[in-house]
Amino acid sequence: MLQTPPQKASLSAMRHCPHRSGLKISSPACPSRKRFPSWVTKRLPFLASGAGLQMVVGIPSRRLGSGKGIHYNDSIKRARAFLKSFSRRLPSTPCSGTALAIGTEARALYNAGQAEGLTFWAPNINIFRDPRWGRGQETPGEDPMVASKYAISFVRGLQGDSFDGKGRVELKVSACCKHFTAYDLDRWKGVDRYSFDAVVSLQDLEDTYQPPFKSCVEQGRVSGIMCSYNQINGVPNCANYNLLSETARRLWGFNGYITSDCDAVSIMYTNQKYAKTPEDAVAYSLKAGWHCSSENWRNSLPLSKSKVTSLGVIGPNANNAEILIGNYNGPPCNLKSPLQVLQSYVKDTRYISGCDTALCNTSHINEAVQLASSVDYVIMFMGLDQTVEREDFDREDLVLPGMQQSLVSSVARAAKRPVILVLLSGGAVDVSFAKDDEKIGGILWGGYPGQAGGLAIAEVIFGEHNPGGRLPVTWYPQQFTKVSMTDMRMRSVPSSDYPGRTYRFYTGEQDHLPQKEGKSLIPNRYTRGTNYDISILGKEDCDKLEFSAVVEVENHGPMDGKHTVLLFLRRRHYEDGWPRKQLIGFESVGLKAGGKAQVVFVLNACEHLLHIEKDGMKVVDDGSHFLVVGEEQVEFNVTS
Repeated sequence: MLQTPPQKASLSAMRHCPHRSGLKISSPACPSRKRFPSWVTKRLPFLASGAGLQMVVGIPSRRLGSGKGIHYNDSIKRARAFLKSFSRRLPSTPCSGTALAIGTEARALYNAGQAEGLTFWAPNINIFRDPRWGRGQETPGEDPMVASKYAISFVRGLQGDSFDGKGRVELKVSACCKHFTAYDLDRWKGVDRYSFDAVVSLQDLEDTYQPPFKSCVEQGRVSGIMCSYNQINGVPNCANYNLLSETARRLWGFNGYITSDCDAVSIMYTNQKYAKTPEDAVAYSLKAGWHCSSENWRNSLPLSKSKVTSLGVIGPNANNAEILIGNYNGPPCNLKSPLQVLQSYVKDTRYISGCDTALCNTSHINEAVQLASSVDYVIMFMGLDQTVEREDFDREDLVLPGMQQSLVSSVARAAKRPVILVLLSGGAVDVSFAKDDEKIGGILWGGYPGQAGGLAIAEVIFGEHNPGGRLPVTWYPQQFTKVSMTDMRMRSVPSSDYPGRTYRFYTGEQDHLPQKEGKSLIPNRYTRGTNYDISILGKEDCDKLEFSAVVEVENHGPMDGKHTVLLFLRRRHYEDGWPRKQLIGFESVGLKAGGKAQVVFVLNACEHLLHIEKDGMKVVDDGSHFLVVGEEQVEFNVTS
């Protein structure tokens, strides 16, 4: 339970060593009982920001945060810029290789004297609850299990940990899971993250918001946690003893450091009015426990290099290389825009932006239409950028900005063949108009794919790589904007037309979705394995009750490729507050054209079959359950 700390202790009454004594606080002649409070009081403001703190008694100035954390010189000028979190595929250990590379590069830069520290404030594992959130691009998506697996792999990889046995005694670098917890609003219709009080039920807290952080601590063995700006049920997260000490430290066994987000301590006084003085804000924090997808509807993909004699590239994101790396990045190596890459694929490639920026307040539709009608194929690069979604700036709409939709429709009507629409964005965009347009042959969502994103997109479009397309977030219709972004409830409320959030609970309109789970360029067929071993569960300890589910996957398409098998749990009777379905396993498999593979999921009753009650308690339900993969499902019963 999240509650107000038991006591509000003030440090403002600390006595200083009298100035008239002429003694400095570092002087032994000043009694320690007076010297120490004076020293602490002078340094309290610097617990949250090291700026301006000069060297004292031979100790160098401390700098808490430095943004990119790297300064470049002639020897090392660039760093690798990987794709954003949600753009990554889902192997059994998502992002571990990427994190290993980041940690190794960071340590190398530090050894070369170009890094300002080895403490990294990553990963961001908040749940992408609402598509309008400007920072959703930093997260692994909306599913708690995916976010949990991502957190474990990223943290272990970054810190140089192994994936078996005990953790490292010495870290390669230090990771920090953020933002703890239920943080997913920055600035929306006059409500900002500094003053937002997130009203969260115990059920949603345990079921949705906390699992990634629990996994980050218990299985990822993270060395740091960052508490977030917002309040939960009236208590600032960075002052919440139950959250930081009782939950993270006692229940989960966290023994690392806890830091606040930038100014999250000072806003307890300035914005939230929770603390009466700045010193009180620091006191509360110290007492709380911290230290300083792809779509292929109409067989338009892939294109053939030999058959594309002329190519039209249109859109505000086509020749914008910076958009590929999203926010929070260093200067990358060899950054090329999608246009630059496509020009190397097709000699006769012609380009027009159509809009000056992603805002698309002014457009050049006539010129774009003329270009589209003169070439064999057209690829459009539309979507969002950092002027539309970013930290401290959430969206108010889900449609394409400005005149983008008009540009897409006009170009599609003029083109000789169905156009390929590539969307670059962090949050989901309502593109139902494109889904229903027969002149749009395919939609590829690329997220913010990193410095090699232009090449990756080209390889997908021209069939050199077959992605296992999976959407990490739900794509809502524009009417979802009627739902207040400040409403933290995950579950639907039919009596008030509240539709719920994420694929687990959303009950609203879904016909507009490109496809809820995404799709690869190869068709896959699932069949139920013959050796399901699902036992009826008795009264014994459910931790010991495991069973296997075997799925056979067949690639009956013409291309080799990778495919992520998603295993869901569904209950026969959907009662109030239960997820409509819940992801309980995923595995990436490589399949040759015409090939088959078996995927084995080992499931545990306590971990995979439970749900969260309204009081936050975890329960394994009796009755009929289904394991679901694609359109296939198998039923089994649970008895206690």
